[in-house]
Amino acid sequence: MTKHKVLGKTIRKIVKVGNSIGITLPREYLEAHNLKLGESMEICFNKKILRVEPLNLQKIKQAVEHGNKESAENKHTLPDKENSLTE
Repeated sequence: MTKHKVLGKTIRKIVKVGNSIGITLPREYLEAHNLKLGESMEICFNKKILRVEPLNLQKIKQAVEHGNKESAENKHTLPDKENSLTE
């Protein structure tokens, strides 16, 4: 299982956005990933972890085209250990 190094950490509040609720992303994260308003994000979650990352359509397309079923399936699997995203 891949270990992820934490490059930044912040506390965010859940806020009202129109008739919905949301969490804002830090400016540093947006700039580091060259993200703009309206771009798609992938959200994966289980009972303990919420992971948000830029949606990489090219990587998914390549996995499907090359028949890499395992890679495509594992894209949506979260680690079992709660702290494995922070190591």
